[in-house]
Amino acid sequence: MTGKMMLELHEVTQELKQWRHGKLVLLKGKSKQFCSGGDLKNFMNYLKTPELGYMMSCFMHYTMKDFSKLPMSTIALIEGQTLGGGAEITTACDYRLMEKSASIGFVQSKLGITPGWGGATRLSQIVGSRNAMELLLSGRRLSPNDAIQLQLVDKTFDGNREDQEDAVDFAIQWVEENGLLSLSPSLTQEICKLMKEGKPNQDKSFQSERELFGRVWQGNEHLSALSKKIKHRK
Repeated sequence: MTGKMMLELHEVTQELKQWRHGKLVLLKGKSKQFCSGGDLKNFMNYLKTPELGYMMSCFMHYTMKDFSKLPMSTIALIEGQTLGGGAEITTACDYRLMEKSASIGFVQSKLGITPGWGGATRLSQIVGSRNAMELLLSGRRLSPNDAIQLQLVDKTFDGNREDQEDAVDFAIQWVEENGLLSLSPSLTQEICKLMKEGKPNQDKSFQSERELFGRVWQGNEHLSALSKKIKHRK
């Protein structure tokens, strides 16, 4: 996830907020990989101070908050390695479908930092604070079975490695079977607005998350972890 991609995600989210005929958004990565998190080389070249790291965190917080409140169903199609910020992005979706050979990990602690895009708050609301704390402290990667057991993921699917549309086909079938497309766009959006606007106030938790990220970004533990290049180690 580069800075350019962050801007593009923000722009698309703003467009989707105005999409009056939409019922469903599928969020999918390219080439059988959802998202392995931030582009560390890119980030370290441009975000050289805690203040700049904090600004990036604020931008992604607001983008993902807007995405999470889109007035339609949103689904993350988790394929390949989904790590760090990539795992955080999945928590902004209403549902998560995971390929049986994929893995997902909130590995920020291995990098000497904390979640920077609002993922800690949302993860806690999805799996409970006790499970969320264990996942954030350990940085362990979850198999599809682990993710199902924690109720982080709603359903798993077999991926055809030669068919780029396999995940999309499965997602469409899943939403149809679960009746998520049965209503008109206007009624679908009104129900989604009702449910999403009625969520507990998250602002204080998000603010604490951003401030903590700003304190640890470019800190000693962060720089040490980056020098060891351990992000993708299991």
